[in-house]
Amino acid sequence: MKPTGKKRILVIDGEKSFCSLVDSALGKTGRYEVISATEPLRGILMARAMTPDLILLDLNMPYVDGSQVAETLLDDAKTNSIPIVFVTGLITKTETERQHMVVGGRTFVAKPVTGDELLQAVSRILT
Repeated sequence: MKPTGKKRILVIDGEKSFCSLVDSALGKTGRYEVISATEPLRGILMARAMTPDLILLDLNMPYVDGSQVAETLLDDAKTNSIPIVFVTGLITKTETERQHMVVGGRTFVAKPVTGDELLQAVSRILT
């Protein structure tokens, strides 16, 4: 837990509007500090420097896709223990619901996603 007593969530997503949605949905609870990066490589640097409690990671981003970001984070001793939740439009809500948000051993949230759905997913992992 960070000095503020809040859990720190890092959002790595190419869409600024999605980063804002996460900040609004999670930040308003008072339990989470949300930081974000719209560029994958910046997100990796932020993860290393700020050691968040959880990373919300989009799979479909320019230049470096989310799976490559995840591999980089998992190969790094400083970041490999940080839980990653993939947030993507590449799978459907039906797929994630049927498999209880776990696909291939990884936690997924399907876009489009509401603030309440994000809050439930984050709460499930961080409690």
